[in-house]
Parts: sequence; C-alpha cells; structure tokens
Amino acid sequence: MSTLLTQRSQTTRKVFFLPLQIKNVHVHYEDKISVPGHAFSIGLSLAELSVVSTNENCCKSFIVESNAGIHKLTSLDLLAIYFNTKSISLFHITPEKFQKCFTKMISQSKNSNSKAGMLLDNQYILNTVSGDGKLLLCKHPTKYLAKINYQLTLSELGFLIDAGQYRDTLSCLYLFHFYKKCQELLRSHPGDTSAIKNKLRALWSFAIAATQHEVHQRAYKWTWDCFCQQRDDHKLYIRLFQVAQLGTLALNFVSI
Repeated sequence: MSTLLTQRSQTTRKVFFLPLQIKNVHVHYEDKISVPGHAFSIGLSLAELSVVSTNENCCKSFIVESNAGIHKLTSLDLLAIYFNTKSISLFHITPEKFQKCFTKMISQSKNSNSKAGMLLDNQYILNTVSGDGKLLLCKHPTKYLAKINYQLTLSELGFLIDAGQYRDTLSCLYLFHFYKKCQELLRSHPGDTSAIKNKLRALWSFAIAATQHEVHQRAYKWTWDCFCQQRDDHKLYIRLFQVAQLGTLALNFVSI
C-alpha cells in the first residue's frame, strides 16, 4: 500500500512540473434552423494558453519546489467568443478552403506574423482577452492559506450583445427546450398509428396522458415529499463527496 501511495505521489509531482502549451484553438457552431432566414454561428477561439513552472520570483525554471509549494506562471493570449448573426456556412466548402477560413477566424497572437487583435468580420460577445496569472500549489495548506492560490491579471474584459444576438439566443434556447419536451412526450407516444384501428382514440388518449403527466409533475415539485427527497439527496451527496475527498469511498460506500 505504501509503495502504491509513493508511486502515485511521484506521478502527481511529475505531472505538476510538466509545462503546457496550447495554440490555435477554434470551436465553431452553425445554426440555420432556430431562426428561419437568419443563419447564425457561435464560436470560441484561443490563440495561445501556456503554463510553465517558475521559482518563487516567477522566473521560468523546469523543476523547482520551494517550501511554500509549486509555483506556476500562466499566460492567456487572445481568448474570444463571437456570435455572428449574418454568417456564411462553412459546411459545403472544400476542406482546403474550410481550413483556411477556420484558421483565419482565430484572432492571431502578437507573437505571430499575422495582424494581432480582433477580426472585423466577427461579432464578439466577449472581446479578445489576454492576461497573465500566478499559480501556487501549497504543500501545507491552513485555514488562512488555501491549497490552490491563483492571481490573474487581464488586460481587458468586455461583454457585448446586440438585438440580433439576443433574438437568436432566445430562439435557439426555445428550440432546445422544444426538443427536450418532445423527447419526454415520445415515451408515451403511440408511435405508428397506421396499424391501430382507432387512430383518433389513440392520439386523444396520448394527449390526455401527456397533459396529466405535465400537471402532476408541476404539482409534485411543491409537495413535501419532493422537498424531503431533495433534502435526502443533498445530504447523501455531501457524505459521498466527503468520503471521496478522503479516499475512503470504497470502504464506506456500503455503510452509507
């Protein structure tokens, strides 16, 4: 058991000291169904994210462990979220053009050869954010000193939203809510009514059952039984979280 704990501790230390560098991240979502006639796209782009080990004076070093703990220096470069209300679909273009357009939509870093800053073609709801952070993983935390200490300094943090983006957001959320309701109702749907003798009666019974279920669910949320169930689930979650943090989940799960 002690050997396993020692190996796990050494592995954890090695992972903590590893440098991390992520460049040119772009996540893109297109939607032309939520608002007919108004195709929109939502995306997240990141030029660079890096995490390196440092000493107590924030000077880069590979493996340095002080008495206070492990020091890290993080760098965030041009994180942005855009919401284009009049976007052109990238679905039907060739892979070569897709890669070119996809890469071009990422705000370029100041260290790259391309022009830095925001792109005029994108409608940003989160303007490009850059900053630096200092991370300290404390070896001996106390009630006055947390185990994880982080200081973050950002150059700018601004959120913008216009009427078109607000309209498309509400339409998209409504459509997701509609799909969720449809999935719940499909459980009791009679299915293909072509083989049923009395189609109208089957559909009418389905409508009545769905309405009754909706009314009962809304009423149940305000009953004492529902409140007691939520209370018991909350207490059980706290106990499971505590034993999981202490590493005794396998031993105490049966008794819980």
